[in-house]
Amino acid sequence: GYRTDVRVCNLSYLQTDWYINQMKSPAYNSPSLPIALTPKQYDQAKLNYAYIMNLSKDSLPLSTALNWLSSEDKRTKSLQGYNERIDYIPAESLYIPIDSAVVANSPVLQGIDKDKISKQMNISLKGKNIVTKNEIAILYMLDGISKEGWKRPMYYATTVGSDMYLNMNPYFSLVGLAYQITPVNSGGMGSVDTERMYDNMMNKFLWGGIENPKVYLDENNRRMCRTLRLMFVRLIDALIDEGKDGKALNALNFCMKQIPGYHVPHDYTSISLAQDYFILKEPAQGLELSETIANKSLANLKWYFQLRPNQLRSVMSEVGHDLAVVHNIIEILNNAGQKEIAEVYNKEFEMYHAAWQRSQQIR
Repeated sequence: GYRTDVRVCNLSYLQTDWYINQMKSPAYNSPSLPIALTPKQYDQAKLNYAYIMNLSKDSLPLSTALNWLSSEDKRTKSLQGYNERIDYIPAESLYIPIDSAVVANSPVLQGIDKDKISKQMNISLKGKNIVTKNEIAILYMLDGISKEGWKRPMYYATTVGSDMYLNMNPYFSLVGLAYQITPVNSGGMGSVDTERMYDNMMNKFLWGGIENPKVYLDENNRRMCRTLRLMFVRLIDALIDEGKDGKALNALNFCMKQIPGYHVPHDYTSISLAQDYFILKEPAQGLELSETIANKSLANLKWYFQLRPNQLRSVMSEVGHDLAVVHNIIEILNNAGQKEIAEVYNKEFEMYHAAWQRSQQIR
């Protein structure tokens, strides 16, 4: 009964015709998803995939490419050198034209910087030979939402693999544990909506007792908790970049409280948190967290180099990882003016690094 206007779409199931049928039907207070295909076009084995054929030197509008794909005209289903019917998209570079006036009036894009609205939203399929049925459905959803005036938000969960992003990362806006797709190109992995994300992470999310030492966290849960910690890192770093140091420190302390090291051990995912403590002029906390991270990696290194040579060879990637962690901590400590403790760690680092180089030569 909570947020029945939201539709959660499982991308693995979206490869099946029956699930697309469900997504195309209203559910509770959620309208149907705008997938403008008829069941006859995608049922059973139809449109399981479509080839990417770069036949156009210019970028094509997404709607034009999808009209080509869904057309039953024989000219859109045949290619020289292919004897059978073939489903394909005739360009690897697509775009959605953006009407800035429409976007500015969208009720779900009120937080974006209107001056940064793109004239078009580019979708690159370069590097892909095919798009699968679920990716085709995503393209139709994007086309439908843009045609409807961006009145409905569309998100990827942060746990979705990047292979499903269709290279739209620059248009992502992180709002918590989800990326909202926006018509604003921020480059890289997109932007962070600090106001919404701060409210979600600090006030709305229920953390379920991660901080309770009596609650058992198995390996998968601990891995998920590290992902949550990384989301805090992105929020804190974005707040610092915006000069919102007070909120950044609040979020940093909250992260340390809700995802404590005694339950979810600090590792490379916490390096940025240690650095942020120094940036936010909290050197005691920064030093304590830095030592915790470095000591854990040094303990690992000590154990690795007690192994027999053939055993050591099997964990060389882990050795390199822990060496990198210690090296990063040394840099952070030096930059923060913690020269003495940095030198202590540097001596141990050099000892293990030399041992690592010798073992590499033996291999």
